[in-house]
Amino acid sequence: MEDQFEEFVKKHRDALDVYEPRTQLWDSVQEQLKRQKKQRWLKYAAIAAGVLLIAGTAAWILEKKTQPVMVQQTAEQPISPEIQEAEKYYSSIVEVKRAELNKYCKDYPELGKEFEQEVNNLNVLYSQLKEEYKNSDGREAVMKAMIDNLQTQVQITGRQLQIIQSVKQKEAKNRI
Repeated sequence: MEDQFEEFVKKHRDALDVYEPRTQLWDSVQEQLKRQKKQRWLKYAAIAAGVLLIAGTAAWILEKKTQPVMVQQTAEQPISPEIQEAEKYYSSIVEVKRAELNKYCKDYPELGKEFEQEVNNLNVLYSQLKEEYKNSDGREAVMKAMIDNLQTQVQITGRQLQIIQSVKQKEAKNRI
């Protein structure tokens, strides 16, 4: 059926081309196309303005959050001499044991890394407690937690030494 229509159009092309649309019709079509282009441009401009508004607002909010807040703080509590002394005492014990542990851990690097991680975790916790102590007006509970942390570091380092020494002894027995 479509072929018949095409054949009809081809045969009668000259007769069909005689009729042209009115010029007013073409003017109307062109005017509508101009309005559509203008409306499209306005739509894109509105979208771009919205995106810029959102991006600007987000940047402003992020800048406000990253600016340091000026807060008047009370004078920090200095670390008491008792804690400073305990810190020196326990830290010296831990350092001696860690130096000895490092000698043994050269043969067992994976085990050494695990041991190091445990003590580092306790050190991080100790630093947090120290900051809390400075801001807590010297509360006894925080001071006790700090000393407990230091004692735990000594105990863990001692246990780590025992573990390494027992592993070394077992290996020595297996060689014999």
